[in-house]
Amino acid sequence: NYSYLIDRLKSYSIQVVPFDPQNIQQMVSDLNRLSKILASPIDNQGLVKALEHIKQTREPKLQGKSIYIGLFNDLFTTSDATFIGELVSLLGLQNIVPAHLGPYPKLHWEFILRTNPDYILLTNDALFDLVTRPGWQQLKAYQEQQVCTLNKSETDVLVRPGPRILESFGRLKKCLLTKSPKP
Repeated sequence: NYSYLIDRLKSYSIQVVPFDPQNIQQMVSDLNRLSKILASPIDNQGLVKALEHIKQTREPKLQGKSIYIGLFNDLFTTSDATFIGELVSLLGLQNIVPAHLGPYPKLHWEFILRTNPDYILLTNDALFDLVTRPGWQQLKAYQEQQVCTLNKSETDVLVRPGPRILESFGRLKKCLLTKSPKP
């Protein structure tokens, strides 16, 4: 929550226009709004066309498989209610965290064990936290070596909605497909 910072900047008569897109549609809308504010065109059409193409070409190997996305330590994750949740959905995956839990809920370890996801996507921060928990080796994704980790720069691209969302999608797809079982 940046409300304190926004209020502080406004107290110095600095114009502030906050952006906090929660999904891909809001991200595109915010980019259009930014383009108008800056009076500088931002070409969103390429982004919109690429996203439409992605929606129509799901990856068969990932279709219907489940995924847990560990963003930070302490089991903070992302649900279907976020743009990251939308990205994994575009890949054909089912996020184990439903939208009704909120955009970035903190899970109980037992929830992850019970849902036993086919894939796990982790940031480096979350990896250390997860591998120290009891039962980690019993997870299907671990046993089948379907765990993807993102380094700091990959994480930075993933967690920030913007034009680089296609880069995030490509990195996720590449990582997950290299972890997919071979036919």
